[in-house]
Amino acid sequence: MFEKASRIKLRFSTPKGEITVERLWDLPLKSPTGMSLDALAIQSNKKIKESEEFSFVDEVQKDSVECLRLDILKHIIQVKQAENKAAREASEIKAERQRLLEIIAKKKHEADADLSIEELSKKLDSL
Repeated sequence: MFEKASRIKLRFSTPKGEITVERLWDLPLKSPTGMSLDALAIQSNKKIKESEEFSFVDEVQKDSVECLRLDILKHIIQVKQAENKAAREASEIKAERQRLLEIIAKKKHEADADLSIEELSKKLDSL
């Protein structure tokens, strides 16, 4: 799909002009300014639906270039959503690790507080 897009020099219309497939990766999933993957996918889907002809007898061909645009947008959206989910999960794991390390450090300090002066002196001399 990306090979076909590069061969036909596929471009995407945005409020700020046309952009290449490569630039799509820089767009956010959603944005209030309209420059987002979601807005472009909605626009592309709308164009496909508007161009559809209906027949019970004849086989109707969809606009293959617009379908390619939508397929690329959907793929990039799925990849970015997966990346965001992985980043959130990694952040949660990092926070949990930090919390556990703080609890361990606190318990060590509590254990050291229970030591006698002689034991503390020995520990200090060993450093």
